[in-house]
Amino acid sequence: MEETTYTKKDGVRAIFLYLISCFYPVVSSVILPYSIQNDVLIETSQWVLPIIAIVVCLFLVKTEKRSFRTIGFTPIKSIRPIVICIVGTIVMVGFEGLFCYVPKGKTHISSNFSNGFIALSMLTGVIEEEISGRAYMQSRLRGFIENERVVLIIASFLFMLSHYPPYLVLGELLSMSQVVILLVLGLVCGIQYNKTHNVLIPIITHYIYNMVYFY
Repeated sequence: MEETTYTKKDGVRAIFLYLISCFYPVVSSVILPYSIQNDVLIETSQWVLPIIAIVVCLFLVKTEKRSFRTIGFTPIKSIRPIVICIVGTIVMVGFEGLFCYVPKGKTHISSNFSNGFIALSMLTGVIEEEISGRAYMQSRLRGFIENERVVLIIASFLFMLSHYPPYLVLGELLSMSQVVILLVLGLVCGIQYNKTHNVLIPIITHYIYNMVYFY
């Protein structure tokens, strides 16, 4: 179990990193597509910008003089994290089926792992969200609030809000179903991280869910 004590300064760093995570999707999904006509540059930005955000997160950890274990870089030494990963993934895929596919009359769930670029950009985005938005923020916010459950709820809400900026720039809003799905995904991945302190677990669940949701 994580025993690191965090301060308000750590919480401020977490908010700073959160703002970066909110901004880069606007660049790759809105600003670049509307300002340039270079598809290669646009597509490249969709996986390069998340990597830059990950590097910033790792840099912040090192400036704190802390181990990467504080953001979930820990080995899996038992079957328990694997079980938690499987259960969380089943819950999210099942939730997607009941909440979105059944009401829409869809009879099957498909995915598009054959498209290498989509798989890569989706993966880097998920890794960034889980390392900086889950492992880093969910731990460093303890510098403001000590109650782990309260932090979990706040982090899940912030996770949902982080998907708003590209829509707001275009004058749109997330649908109610998207809001609910993002909140549930944030809670499931947040619980997984709290139970395992291994960032790979929510990354796997989040990535599989995204591939199911989008395809």
